[in-house]
Amino acid sequence: MSKQCKIVEDLLPLYHDGVCSEESRQMVDEHLAQCEDCRKMLGQIDGELVSSAAKDEDIKPLKKITKTVSKGKRKALIAGISITMAVVLILFSGISIWWYTQEYTYYTPFAEGHDPMSVYELTEDGNILQAIVIDGNHFTWYDDTYNYSVTVPSFLSRSGDARITAIDNGEDQIIDVGISRWNDTEYTFHISIIRRGEGDGHYFIVDSDLNLYYLDHWSDDCRNQVKADLDEHREEVKELVDVATAMWPFIK
Repeated sequence: MSKQCKIVEDLLPLYHDGVCSEESRQMVDEHLAQCEDCRKMLGQIDGELVSSAAKDEDIKPLKKITKTVSKGKRKALIAGISITMAVVLILFSGISIWWYTQEYTYYTPFAEGHDPMSVYELTEDGNILQAIVIDGNHFTWYDDTYNYSVTVPSFLSRSGDARITAIDNGEDQIIDVGISRWNDTEYTFHISIIRRGEGDGHYFIVDSDLNLYYLDHWSDDCRNQVKADLDEHREEVKELVDVATAMWPFIK
């Protein structure tokens, strides 16, 4: 290959695309008229371009299919995410409604008319200037005999509680009653009576008419013992139920 062929070889791509100078084009024309090898090289450039164009035409349908598949995947992904979010939202809404109707609204009536646990800022003469809430879910108050305590559950919590506890007045027994639901509608009373120095004490679950609950879960011996204990302490149990229903008439 001559020196001029090498020069023409470098110019052929520009010559083929028509972007070389007029002087270069004329030189390449004159050389191609005399050089078979360079004409073949120009032909190879034409063939490569035609082949490349043909390949592009061949893969156009494949590119279209790939684009369609990719678009379909994106749509499916978006649809999947949307469905998942909708299911999560429905479940969350259902749980929230259940909590509100079965937990929150069950305990809020017990605290009605009472202030949440607070500390009070007093004036110099002892009057309350303002109350600073330190626990908005817990309410407590008392009279001469009993302490009343209500815990309204926080969001999605099942930690609610309504309870009456006897204030220590020097007597020989400690009594306590907690109120809960039975079958989501009925109110039951969980009563504990502990005689000082007697150890375990006595525990009953009764309704407002002093009917025992939960007996099916105990053995015959346990049932008989609980019935005997209730008969023995019926006056104390009735007193606790009467105190609870007097404080919260809606639980009768």
